[in-house]
Amino acid sequence: MSCGCGGVARSTIIDQFPSEIPKTASFLEVGCNAGNQLLLLKQMGWSNLSGTALQPYAIEIAQSRVPGVTLKQGSALALPWADNSFDVVFTSGVSIHISPDELAQAMDELHRVSKAYIWCLQYFAPEVAQIRYRDRGELLWKMDFVRAFLERFRDLELVKETRLQYLQNANLDTVFF
Repeated sequence: MSCGCGGVARSTIIDQFPSEIPKTASFLEVGCNAGNQLLLLKQMGWSNLSGTALQPYAIEIAQSRVPGVTLKQGSALALPWADNSFDVVFTSGVSIHISPDELAQAMDELHRVSKAYIWCLQYFAPEVAQIRYRDRGELLWKMDFVRAFLERFRDLELVKETRLQYLQNANLDTVFF
């Protein structure tokens, strides 16, 4: 199960969210994996792109697919970047895999390395709900991530949020900036 985006193309989501951010702004994708979203951002005109992934093989794949992007191996729980390094820090479908017991630490890290914006696309539920993933428990949770960020960081304000209904079921994704 991956973030379904309700049948909405990632390019459409990008048009609705960071489109007003200057093309020279610095972006960090936490959990960039093979670099799909970094590639899309590059194709849409942003050039100051960085990413972090857990697995070395994912970093290698992303580097070959998105030349010129700065990539570092690391975890959302301990990002290998300095404080206030990026204009936009974003993650898609990563926070949902972080245990609620460790989520605050990951949120602290996203906030720490961001100068201005945190942009996320995650599953949504009004309350924390554990979801079976790959026939196992304790690997995926959905919740109201916007509320979690706003309650944790009083200096953040919600610029925009959209909830996307899945085409095949009643699940929702949330995209927020």
